[in-house]
Amino acid sequence: MAGNIISRIKPYKEILFRNIFTLFNFVNLIIAIVLFKVGSVKNCLFMIVVISNTLIGIVQEIRSKIVIDKLSILNKTPVAVIRNGKSLEIDKEFLLKEDIVELKSGCQIPNDCLIEEGECEVNESLVTGESDSVYKPCGEKLLSGSFVVSGECKCRVTAVGKENYANSLLGQIKYVKKPQSEIAAFIRRIIAVISICIIPFGLILFYNQYNLSYTTLKTAVESSSAALIGMIPEGLVLLISTVFALGAIRLAKENVLSQDLYALETLAKTDVLCLDKTGTITTGEMKFEKVTPVDGNTENIEKMLSIIAAYSMDGNSTINAVKKAFPNKVDCNIISKVPFSSERKWSAVCTEEFGTIIMGAAENIFGDNADYSLLSEQDRENYRIVCVAAAEGVINDFKLPENIKLTGYLLLSEEVRSHAAETLKYFESQGVSLKVISGDNPVTVSKLCRSIFGGQCECVDMSKVSDDEIPKIAETNQIFGRATPLQKKLIVKALRAKGHTVGMVGDGINDVLALKESDCSIAPANGSPTSRNISRLVLMDSDFGALPYAVSEGRRSINNLQNSASLFLSKTIFSVIMTMIFMFVNYSYPFKPIQMTLISALTIGFPSFVLSFIKNNKRVSGNFLNNIIKNSFPAALTNITIIIAIVVLSETGKLSGQNTAAVCASVMAAVGIFLIIKVYRPLTPLKTFVISVSITGFMTAYLLFKDFFGLYIESFDTVAITVIISALLFNILNLLFSRLKH
Repeated sequence: MAGNIISRIKPYKEILFRNIFTLFNFVNLIIAIVLFKVGSVKNCLFMIVVISNTLIGIVQEIRSKIVIDKLSILNKTPVAVIRNGKSLEIDKEFLLKEDIVELKSGCQIPNDCLIEEGECEVNESLVTGESDSVYKPCGEKLLSGSFVVSGECKCRVTAVGKENYANSLLGQIKYVKKPQSEIAAFIRRIIAVISICIIPFGLILFYNQYNLSYTTLKTAVESSSAALIGMIPEGLVLLISTVFALGAIRLAKENVLSQDLYALETLAKTDVLCLDKTGTITTGEMKFEKVTPVDGNTENIEKMLSIIAAYSMDGNSTINAVKKAFPNKVDCNIISKVPFSSERKWSAVCTEEFGTIIMGAAENIFGDNADYSLLSEQDRENYRIVCVAAAEGVINDFKLPENIKLTGYLLLSEEVRSHAAETLKYFESQGVSLKVISGDNPVTVSKLCRSIFGGQCECVDMSKVSDDEIPKIAETNQIFGRATPLQKKLIVKALRAKGHTVGMVGDGINDVLALKESDCSIAPANGSPTSRNISRLVLMDSDFGALPYAVSEGRRSINNLQNSASLFLSKTIFSVIMTMIFMFVNYSYPFKPIQMTLISALTIGFPSFVLSFIKNNKRVSGNFLNNIIKNSFPAALTNITIIIAIVVLSETGKLSGQNTAAVCASVMAAVGIFLIIKVYRPLTPLKTFVISVSITGFMTAYLLFKDFFGLYIESFDTVAITVIISALLFNILNLLFSRLKH
């Protein structure tokens, strides 16, 4: 039954407010107003970039919200209830104790309740993980989250809200902390540092620049503004939000709902993937394989199975598989029918023409005389075996007649999701360890895994394992059966304690604790509403085969973000350190805001934007911040070293003030191009085109718009020598940092 998936995307008002009213937007606006007041209008053009960034952020988030909200709307199925003698249909949230609920085959049990009238067969796999159906006679208790697979009954609600068994599991979730995001932590640190530094640094730098004997108010404002603009990583915050918003949209097109902005980050870094069996690897349904008749008469046993398919009152997975395999109805007169019961483990149809046809477990039909000699050892190991028998007598009081004769065996297998084997092989090829954690019988779990993975596939029986032993066995074993909800959580916790990034795929209430404990929780849409609501990713068509695409999208997002962030952080590190230096030296800050706008656009903004669309399936490894610093710090130090040298040289009279600014801009442009080449490796035609556009943009600015950008070149020889020295220094520092890293 469908439930609600609550979109984690912000409301429209909050999207607008969060993108417009930011500290950095406020600082940029103040800088623009001050520049305008002192008559430096052209240096206010950086506000075009600021406004564009804000609009792009708003559009992308709203676009993402629209797509995801459309995907998130799942219809609620009302519950049939009798209240005060009247039949009603209401949402389960409005059920009260003592309400009488009417249930039939296919219904999900909304609350814990007691059967007052009738009987039914219940599948509790979403609650307990056990795939076998359980017979519930009148007077028995039903657990919320279970499904009625056969029969009809009227039940009295005994628990609501937190009193339900399912919610008693959910109550433990509050003790599980939400996984932290390295990227979110990185953004918080950057914003915190810049927020603390930017205003006092700006005021001190302006005071120092204004007190230089040869500096005007306009020049001091321009210099201070250039430094502050360089410190603000406004494009980086936008880029991260945009990349994840685009990732969410791409996933939505593949029917994967991202309910967490940073879900792709953890999925891309996942190195252990835990999977529930029933409903995750399998569909929860049985699949017909073949029949093995006693006398070789296949036609006879198939006719008997056709009668069972047509007239059985059951709706469990075994009967559904028989109905699918034998759809042709055989006309006959029915005397009576006996539904399947997990206690009896057989069902029957009594006919006038063909006698009584019985189907179920051979041990429960023939007792100690059950004979499986007809079947090969391979059949006994790989399939679920159902006995088909016949008798002339009629069943009375649920007792089998005498002289039952074996007709043959029906062989079934659990229906594995169509892309399961292919998907699991993909994860293994990517170096991701797979763990199957099920509440089902260890023998059943082992058989299924053998059909997918091959080999022996030994299964740990978790009913024989204490909680203290779980950390010792979690990493060294692959398959776990009879696992309780708490044990599933402890296995995930143990793996995380070993330093693994753990993904968990589960569909039932019994998986909720493990899903919440994992770094990246994933649920199919046909699972329990609770498992969907707390999961970071939801497979909307319950197709396990969508996960490789999600991993690929996550890797593209994170790898490209690391490379793009290196470009942004290089400028920020450079600007912060340069500002600190020029706060206390008697030299003019060698940049104008218009120059910083040009440099940022051609070496950071445009290359980063293109980079976010390029495929990158490289496995994500290492610490996000360390990876960025490894790329950005050499570029920042190169710029600082060369530019300080140029400024000192200019003070000796070797360079004029205008030429100093042009040479400094050339250095930053050159180092920016070198950094783009480094993060773009390996080069492709598209990447080469982007680098060419950046170089062409600078050359055009130098040749055609030098007055506008303040790029006055007195000696191209000086610029060429400076660029060459910058390249050598950048490569030396880059080599040094690489060796220190290793």
